[in-house]
Amino acid sequence: MKKTFAYMMALPIILALNGCYNDAEYTNFVNSDKIKIVATTSIVANFAQEIGQDRVVIYNMIKSGMDAHTYNTTPADLKYLKAADLILTSGLELESRIEDVLDSFSSSKDKAFYTLSDGLDSTDLLEASHEEDEGDEEDHDHGLYDPHFWLDASLSIKAVTGLSDFLATYRVDESEYFASNLSTYVTQLEEVDTYVGQKALSLEANKRILLTTHDALSYFARAYGFDVYSLQGISTDGEISTTALNNIAQTAKELNVKAIFLEDGLSDKSTRAVIEAAEAINYNLSIGGELFTDTLGSAEDSADTYVKMMKTDIERIVSALA
Repeated sequence: MKKTFAYMMALPIILALNGCYNDAEYTNFVNSDKIKIVATTSIVANFAQEIGQDRVVIYNMIKSGMDAHTYNTTPADLKYLKAADLILTSGLELESRIEDVLDSFSSSKDKAFYTLSDGLDSTDLLEASHEEDEGDEEDHDHGLYDPHFWLDASLSIKAVTGLSDFLATYRVDESEYFASNLSTYVTQLEEVDTYVGQKALSLEANKRILLTTHDALSYFARAYGFDVYSLQGISTDGEISTTALNNIAQTAKELNVKAIFLEDGLSDKSTRAVIEAAEAINYNLSIGGELFTDTLGSAEDSADTYVKMMKTDIERIVSALA
């Protein structure tokens, strides 16, 4: 009797975890007459919302604060993917962990696919850095190119332009609507691109040095005049070696870098280990705050949209390094 009662009490949780719970959001998604979109990351979802506005309904898989490089699909994700009209990805192997799952839906005749990085030119792309980390026993293919293109706002303009063009062909009767939304949003992106660039220039050149957990900021660095040193390559898979920790600490001392940055969704363990390594060589290195790189942040952090995220990141960088 007690076992039966305990099972009945746990049943709603079990159903939810297995993707069978009849939640209102999923019901609204399935029954919507709007374009039903599944976006892999919160940044992709935000771009789609800005262009699609009230003509789309969006489910975001890799939510704020999650690690896009190590994300695995949930039962809820599979439900939404099955119900979607359009699946949007960021591309360049960012979603390599879930690529097989996404590919399994590609043969569905009732689904469309679009990858935001398809809106970029090959000359826009940076080659990926692949660090050999201790303990990285799994051979994950993270691609030839760095996938973090959105951290250069000028490349985000290209990406959303491509998305708008795709939506215009997908829903021809709404093409003018999407084009109008694109025009409004591009103005916002141009403004944030200028804002980030001007804030970056407020720092002396020898202070525009970023120390981070993984190599997510290379596009940002190229666009806004920074040098970047990271503990890992473009992926967060694998353990960080003691050598890598000591090298970053030594770099901080040699270049007189004041701060190392945390990244939203990633553990602060390695960052704090760098600070300890710096202390061991008599150098005081502080935490410069948390940056948002792979996903958006929260409204409380003023990082719940792409535009706000970019502004928050540069403001935290300048505050820590000035």
